[in-house]
Amino acid sequence: MEKINKVDRGISPVSLEDIIGKEDIVSIIDNSFKNIEASIYYLLIGLPGSGKTFILNYIASNMKQYSVSYINSCELYVQVSPLDLLRQFFRKAKPDSPSILLLDEIDVLFSTEKRLSPCFLQVLKDELSELPNNVLFIASTAVPWMIQPEALNIFSKVLYCRLPNAEQRALFINHFFKESLTVSELHYCTENTENYSFSDLTVLAKDVLMNPIREILKNRFYKVQDGMYYKAKSSDEGVIEIDPTSIQWDKFFIRKVNIEDIKERIAILKPSMRESDFDQIEGFYNRTK
Repeated sequence: MEKINKVDRGISPVSLEDIIGKEDIVSIIDNSFKNIEASIYYLLIGLPGSGKTFILNYIASNMKQYSVSYINSCELYVQVSPLDLLRQFFRKAKPDSPSILLLDEIDVLFSTEKRLSPCFLQVLKDELSELPNNVLFIASTAVPWMIQPEALNIFSKVLYCRLPNAEQRALFINHFFKESLTVSELHYCTENTENYSFSDLTVLAKDVLMNPIREILKNRFYKVQDGMYYKAKSSDEGVIEIDPTSIQWDKFFIRKVNIEDIKERIAILKPSMRESDFDQIEGFYNRTK
């Protein structure tokens, strides 16, 4: 039990602002306990970076009216006694209060290619049969087609965590850059980030913020004014030549990012997903509807 408790405490707090575009899924989950008469099992699917783990973290850190337990299958799988830990995870459901069990990356345990999958499957069946009637069990995966059919069949509903659409990308980008972009600049960003996951957008935005830093590291000529170092050209009057890495960062004037920084990085950083990835997960979801 102690190992799972540590995983529970490792949940990163997530607010509703962090799950842009996923409010409908959160609403379904939040309303699931209303008039609940039997346990509910949801499979949360979505490509890497689509926000599945954010949703699970949001549930774990915000639905405090329920008993919530979370574990990542990758962390569980590498332990000395993973089967025992899986049993303990399910047995954390409280018979006297509504409970939510969150199992991230379920394919790690129940993949058709894993040697121990039949053993995990038997534990899953045994423990689900013993659960009280007020339990919501949610498992997530980016590759649902890799999971054993017997494991898939236990889920009553599939929730699809799609990549952000144009409106959601605009909200995300606008929020990240603190509403500093004009309408036309935001439109450019939205139009040129199609098929980017939330993870891709985060990488892009953080990389854009590094552009002014990269400029400082490349430049060796500066003017000093009131103790601050301002980027200059070698031909400018009163410049000094320095190694930027020898100066504290808070001594440099760092310019704000602009649309040209964003355009430059968009041209370099492309979506991490392939067209075949979209087709595969869309096909799986359509077969479950």
